[in-house]
Amino acid sequence: MPYEFSFETKNPTFVSGDIAIIVPAEITVDSSNLTFTPLASVSLTNTITISWIEATRTIFINNAFDDAIPAPTQVRFTIDSGLSNSYSTDPITPIIVQTLDPDGEIIDEGSSEAIEFTANEIAAIEATACADKNTASTTQEICTYRLKFKMGAAYPILSGSSIQIELPDDLEIPDKEVTEAGSYTDGVADLTAEIHVSNDKRTVYIGGCFVQSSAPNGIDWRQDSFSVYIAGILTPRSTAPTLSFKAKILTSTNYI
Repeated sequence: MPYEFSFETKNPTFVSGDIAIIVPAEITVDSSNLTFTPLASVSLTNTITISWIEATRTIFINNAFDDAIPAPTQVRFTIDSGLSNSYSTDPITPIIVQTLDPDGEIIDEGSSEAIEFTANEIAAIEATACADKNTASTTQEICTYRLKFKMGAAYPILSGSSIQIELPDDLEIPDKEVTEAGSYTDGVADLTAEIHVSNDKRTVYIGGCFVQSSAPNGIDWRQDSFSVYIAGILTPRSTAPTLSFKAKILTSTNYI
């Protein structure tokens, strides 16, 4: 996605000076796909290039300035592609932007405010009542509900993340021990998944289901779908449609 940068210089720019952008680790950089568009005060000539140094996590816009532009001046540009947002809503460290002279010495330096991203919305959660029964569910019956999370592989889940599921008001968990013992997952790290129920028996927590050692690519989880089976739920008294479950996928620091 595009990132737009705008800042005001405190010192004159140098002819053939560069711009350096130090990118925090939470933002993924695809160096082969980095593209750049100048918007204000930045060179429009073909001599400008963009490069990436992995060791310092720095993007360089080389030969950014055609002229020695007096300060203060507004500098604006976009990185059009090659940057991917953080996986979660955890606040990330600021992006640092520097102007450099032709020898690489820092002329001006500034940083962004702390960045927080909006959580991706789970595409769909499909609930099936009494998935453990061969017959249709009935009122006031204790059974297992299946929640199928349809994520879409485009949205990776950080290793170490957990699932939090809040029951709708018309469903109950009479015995949390029955739910904790009988619930399970399908399609994630199923052997290490651990299910816990809150003391008020309204929220189910699933941990250990996105362990890094079991991640398909060894880093994160990119699942088209997976399922959580919650045992020991008491179906409603009414035959009216059940209210909605609420679910979140949280990082190890409890951000979505």
